[in-house]
Amino acid sequence: MELWGRMAELMLQLIDEYDDQAIFLWLFIEETGFPLPLPGDLAILLAGYRVSLGKMNPFWALFLLELATLLGGSVLYWLGVRGGRPLLHRYGRYVRLDRDKLDRAEAWLQRRQTVAIVVGRITPGLRTVTILAAGVFGVPYRTFLPAFALGSFIYILFFFALGLWVGPQAIEAVGAVRLPMRAIVTTALFVGLGTFLTVMYRRAAAVRHLAREPAPEGRRLETSAMAGLLATLLMGMGVNVLLYLLAALGVGPPEQALLQLLDRAALRFAEGSSLRFVALMAAIVFASGFGWAVVYSHLAVPLLRIPPWLRGLAFSVLPLTSSVLVVLPLLGAGPLGLGLEAGLLPLAGEVFRNTLFSVGLAASYSLLRAARQRPARAAATP
Repeated sequence: MELWGRMAELMLQLIDEYDDQAIFLWLFIEETGFPLPLPGDLAILLAGYRVSLGKMNPFWALFLLELATLLGGSVLYWLGVRGGRPLLHRYGRYVRLDRDKLDRAEAWLQRRQTVAIVVGRITPGLRTVTILAAGVFGVPYRTFLPAFALGSFIYILFFFALGLWVGPQAIEAVGAVRLPMRAIVTTALFVGLGTFLTVMYRRAAAVRHLAREPAPEGRRLETSAMAGLLATLLMGMGVNVLLYLLAALGVGPPEQALLQLLDRAALRFAEGSSLRFVALMAAIVFASGFGWAVVYSHLAVPLLRIPPWLRGLAFSVLPLTSSVLVVLPLLGAGPLGLGLEAGLLPLAGEVFRNTLFSVGLAASYSLLRAARQRPARAAATP
């Protein structure tokens, strides 16, 4: 797939150009759960290899890798504590996780907090789940952080040593195994998150419509931030899955249009450096996800008294209009993306992207708001 090959090249170029800052950013984004073209393991391998070449200080490199991991993992932990915990306790019974099962799981984890977190962090496939589980099941942050730091450091040290002693051979071997798995893992995560939100949303219909007690502005913004993050992750994974599918079917025009957009936008805003433009866009995507989530919670929710999924669909008109009439022309693609000479493909892609984001935002915000705010009648009960 040419697009992800280009993105992988850009990430490697990022390391060459920005060195330790790039490795820090790469691993931080990976640990927040956002899928990247190259796995975080390769960032650790590259750090070790660059130390072997004398281009990085080993202690500074290990410090940056550990710090990026702790900060990124703390974002997921916050999501688990502030969003996942009330969500599962409120709606877990709808996905066969009743309160008794959750209490038993929490009691088991509470008895083995440090060991479970350390083992989970060094076990491939459980590393991200371990963070979320610690947050959801109430492991205190003062207990979570040291265990998380230890397990993460063991994992980092292993791949760092591989990069240090074996170098390019280790990078090539790990890449050959991990990169083909990227499409499978991203697809599984997308299907899993989408199914979870869909099932929870449908089965919680009996309580979602209840009026809620007023929430302080700080809590509304926090709920908006969590919903925006979930919607952004869902959108990112969904776009990845679509591109993987089109590439597997041999449909090339969408990928070519994206590559052309990347080149034009980089020329306009980053002096031709696709590298700097991609880094800029990554920051903008996360910031805009939060911004649109705040607009949705403060404007669409009080004004549109319709089912959340339909509200999200209607709300998608706002980010879509902004994208095709403002953002795409600014990037050099022209109104509706017609300047890319790919017909209506850019428009179709933006419709898909913004619809997925907005519907995911509506479902996430509806569930999180109901889970984090008591019904008004319950609030009035002594």
